[in-house]
Amino acid sequence: MLERYANEEMKALWNEQTKFETYLEVEKAVVRAWNKLGQIQDSDCEKICSKAAFNLERIKEIEKTTKHDLIAFTTCVAESLGEESRFFHYGITSSDCIDTAMALLMTKSLKLIQKGV
Repeated sequence: MLERYANEEMKALWNEQTKFETYLEVEKAVVRAWNKLGQIQDSDCEKICSKAAFNLERIKEIEKTTKHDLIAFTTCVAESLGEESRFFHYGITSSDCIDTAMALLMTKSLKLIQKGV
């Protein structure tokens, strides 16, 4: 997003930190869905949803090797978890996470636009 075309609220939506926060939101929703379906135990779901975290600088460091932002993100988050990390990003593709996160961000953007009209 070009800065000159966005207000502060819109800029806050379209930055690296918010992108990865939204990826995390999507990934946690997937974990909760698998838990609801009985594929992930309650304890693992709770640990992931409460402990999963990332550090933007660490993601950038990992991405230098992986050359893939989502793989760097999932690797970074896995570092914040224990054995339950095996269920993080379970059963989905990178595109599943990225596309869903983009849809969420676009929805939030539309709400900002509508608010300003």
